[in-house]
Amino acid sequence: MKISNLRIGVRLGSAFALVVALLIGTAVVGIRHLDSSNAKMDQIVSERYTLIALSNTIKGNGYKANGILSNLLLATSPDEAAKYMSDYTAIRKLNADAYAQLEKHLLNEQSKALFKEQFDARAAYGVSVRKFFELVKTDQQQARALYQGDMARLQDSYYVLVDKMVDYQAAQMERDVADAVGEAHYAKIQMIVLAFCAALIAIATGLFITRTITRPINRAVSLAEAVASGNLTHRLEVDTTDEVGRLLTALKRMIENLHGIVAQVRQGTDTITHASREVASGNMDLSSRTEHQASSLEETAAAMEQL
Repeated sequence: MKISNLRIGVRLGSAFALVVALLIGTAVVGIRHLDSSNAKMDQIVSERYTLIALSNTIKGNGYKANGILSNLLLATSPDEAAKYMSDYTAIRKLNADAYAQLEKHLLNEQSKALFKEQFDARAAYGVSVRKFFELVKTDQQQARALYQGDMARLQDSYYVLVDKMVDYQAAQMERDVADAVGEAHYAKIQMIVLAFCAALIAIATGLFITRTITRPINRAVSLAEAVASGNLTHRLEVDTTDEVGRLLTALKRMIENLHGIVAQVRQGTDTITHASREVASGNMDLSSRTEHQASSLEETAAAMEQL
């Protein structure tokens, strides 16, 4: 089916629907990219940043616990030592809670592997701490040697793994930010291209629809002007069946009918002219015969007077 055969309302409605569809498509692409960017940002905030914050909290609590252990070596009374033990227990509980939260936020295998290394190092450090508590009660000198020796070494190894977790999550955060920026840039370019293509398609569609409407109308105007100037020989080819095509068909039939009527009138005029000429010829012949009869009568009258 030719597009020009569709009704004008259908063509205009289809053009508007196409423009609306292009706008919706552009909006959908933009929303999809925005959702992806939001997901990236949520991952950065809820996963990466949380893991870094928890790791720093764990390390900070470790430093506090180390200070409490140092003070425990300097305690001068059982009550003071009991207070430091209570503080250390509270710090230990805070770290246990932080570790529980940290484990919940681990989603990839690399993070889980780092967590296992860190947890094992913490467990080894915890063994030395328990041994330190036993020596504090029995032998302060050996407790101090343990604190400055194996405990310090195990603590350093433990904190290295905590820093490793922080560095890994920071690197992942930077990668996610770079991905989000790159995706936003790609989305911007894609939306500009889509908007440009949508504008071109809308312009082309508008021009095409306008042309399919205005060209037949211009032909109808030309036909009407030709008839108004007295030209009934104007010929028109109709190749559409829409509203304008029906109008052109009606005008074409009107001109054909007018042409037929004019031809009939012209034929009648010619007949009347011919009849008038015949009547005029008859009148001239009658006048001639009348004159001849009058002359004959005059001659007869003259002859009778002579008699």
